[in-house]
Amino acid sequence: MLAGLLAVAVLLPYTVSDQFIIRLAIQSGIFILLASAHNILMKVGLLSLGPVAFYGLGAYVSAILTTRYDVPFPVAFLAAGLGATAAGWIIGRLTLRLRAAYFVLVTLGFAECFRLVALNWIDMTNGPMGITAVPPPARWFVGYVPYFYFILFLVVLTLFGLYRMEHSTIGRAMQAIRQNELLAGSVGISGFRYMLLAALLASFIMGLAGSFYAHFFQFLGPEILAFDLTIAIVVMVVAGGRATLIGPVLGAIVFTVLPEVLRVVQVWRMAIFGLLLMLMMLFMPDGIWPALQRLAQRCFERVTGRRTPAVVPSSFGSPSEGFAADGSRPPVPTSVEHGVAPTGRSQALLTVERL
Repeated sequence: MLAGLLAVAVLLPYTVSDQFIIRLAIQSGIFILLASAHNILMKVGLLSLGPVAFYGLGAYVSAILTTRYDVPFPVAFLAAGLGATAAGWIIGRLTLRLRAAYFVLVTLGFAECFRLVALNWIDMTNGPMGITAVPPPARWFVGYVPYFYFILFLVVLTLFGLYRMEHSTIGRAMQAIRQNELLAGSVGISGFRYMLLAALLASFIMGLAGSFYAHFFQFLGPEILAFDLTIAIVVMVVAGGRATLIGPVLGAIVFTVLPEVLRVVQVWRMAIFGLLLMLMMLFMPDGIWPALQRLAQRCFERVTGRRTPAVVPSSFGSPSEGFAADGSRPPVPTSVEHGVAPTGRSQALLTVERL
């Protein structure tokens, strides 16, 4: 799936003459970075309403360094990621021991505080007038094509890193924490440690995305910190398939392109968009990617006449546990009764391997 999307993306500037489509693809790339970064938090069971704070912080750091202090773009770009990471470390140390609604409210409050700072610190951010004349990354960044390949490089690098992380000790520990933090802690997996790591990685990626945004649009204002952007990021992750690798990619593409497609209906655009979102949540509660997996499996079974009992791993399927090829949960063996295995020994409540 990812290989096919990558092939289409590489050839897009050579097959499409409409510059609006390339611009839309660039915006999709920004949202892929944001959704994938936010999905890292969901991998450890965290829901944050403050992603725009780190996104905006990266944008402001990069824009201020390049416009006020003539810092070269590569240095400003890296500083944007590191600045957002530093903020993520501070907020993470203060809030990650909170749970459920408390963590959500604290992250929301942090995002709102940063928005007010950006709006009222006139001497540094120029307030509601914003920062203008943000320079491009390089002189040869003329037109949309260089920006397109730059964001494509960032997306591919991010997804490759997340794929490697999912199939490493870190990824397996995060999966165990998401499923049951108490049981994971009983076998020596520190929930706080891996949650903080997830927060740092997510903040770094969001900071880089913010830097790209500032230099692509060459203008930066407080609207980058709007709360509706946070809602859009969360919707992209959940509707695409939370805690999966491909889900946020599909969610970001669909929910960036769909509002533009619906512009033909003008005043009914957002109403139809909301209706489609509700229908998607009703009929695809696990997200777009798990639904596509189940549909492909059913088509394969209908064509071949065979049923495959394989269970899809949770990192590419359901966010909490594996599901059977037909979309149902794996059946419990009938020979197991009262929590006792066929051999007469008790079943393990949690199994963690290769840590």
